[in-house]
Amino acid sequence: MDIYDAVMEAFVSQGISPEKVVSVTSDGAPSVVGATFGFAQFFVKETKRQVIQFHCIIHQEALCAKESSKKIDNVIREVTKMVNYITARALNCRQFQALLEEVQAQYKCLLIYNNVRWLSRGRVLERFVSCLDEIRLFMGEKKAGISTAH
Repeated sequence: MDIYDAVMEAFVSQGISPEKVVSVTSDGAPSVVGATFGFAQFFVKETKRQVIQFHCIIHQEALCAKESSKKIDNVIREVTKMVNYITARALNCRQFQALLEEVQAQYKCLLIYNNVRWLSRGRVLERFVSCLDEIRLFMGEKKAGISTAH
């Protein structure tokens, strides 16, 4: 059984009439969108009508995030240094939390960035910016030698 037959069988098993299919969404793989041997072209040939081809929005977002992450790597690196300086040392962490409590800050602690969970990057940066005045004050008091003037 070839891919076309497998897809047609899947349509039928799900109660989808192939004649009613108006679009194909893919991750851009040549096996799906290739001009000669791609499934979309084969589908058009077999059904004898055009279909709209979309590139999967989740895949586009992932590609965009990957590209944009290159541009903010330096920012993340500096933020991570400062967050680690504060949170990785128990004394610093307690002192910073006391400072946040004293000034009645919106948050009670910083978030730690984790490369594996790259979607956390936005929350880490958001929290960092929300606490930026307190971070500057704390780092100034500690004279850590880590620049916060970015």
